[in-house]
Amino acid sequence: MPLVIEVKSHFDGDRKLVTRMAEVLASYRGPAVGMSFDPDQVLALREKMPELPRGIIAQRDYDDDYWKKLTPEQRQSMLYLRHAFRTRPHFVAFWVDQLPAPAPGSPAMCSACRCWPGPCARGAARTGSSLRRPDDI
Repeated sequence: MPLVIEVKSHFDGDRKLVTRMAEVLASYRGPAVGMSFDPDQVLALREKMPELPRGIIAQRDYDDDYWKKLTPEQRQSMLYLRHAFRTRPHFVAFWVDQLPAPAPGSPAMCSACRCWPGPCARGAARTGSSLRRPDDI
């Protein structure tokens, strides 16, 4: 059974959840990926489980009330996937309604993440269905 694991975070640098995830997944033999909105958690996935596909959950801006708990510096660092050269995500999960969106190092706008070196998970939000078709990723 494939596992898609979203690592939740308080954006406080605590990596205990990723450490525990690594312990549990050490005995799991099926396919799995990890992802998070928090670049520090994606970096922790990269450091603790470099073989595990990892992704960043991103959006065009972080201006709504939910994100006000973060410092302006934290919100800025998440914009435009600025952390990508440090976190090296294998994929980007992006809210399809916010595409196109700028990508790091690209003067062009990212349309369906064609400018990203890896896939962009975008289909489930678009159709309300599970990812079933090749064009959903």
